[in-house]
Amino acid sequence: PTTGGAYASYVTQGDIIIGEEGALVEFAGPRVVMGGGFSVDRDIITTNKLYETDKIQHLVKRRELKGLLSYYVRLFYALRFPDKRRNRGRILDFRKA
Repeated sequence: PTTGGAYASYVTQGDIIIGEEGALVEFAGPRVVMGGGFSVDRDIITTNKLYETDKIQHLVKRRELKGLLSYYVRLFYALRFPDKRRNRGRILDFRKA
């Protein structure tokens, strides 16, 4: 579950967003929203609803999370950049150009 600045700033910026089934996800928590005089529909502030509306890519149970993360670590670790993009240990000094 996440609410507040972390959700607004970092979580939604990822390339792959994974949610735990039924977790609370919103900018302001239910108490803050209700304190402002608004009603809270708990069905629309969960990862399940975000998954249905294509805002997150994976909806998993906590016990499935390790396997999914392992999959992505192996996938991205196997990627190779073309030779021309590889860092050769030289840093260009643009001030001399």
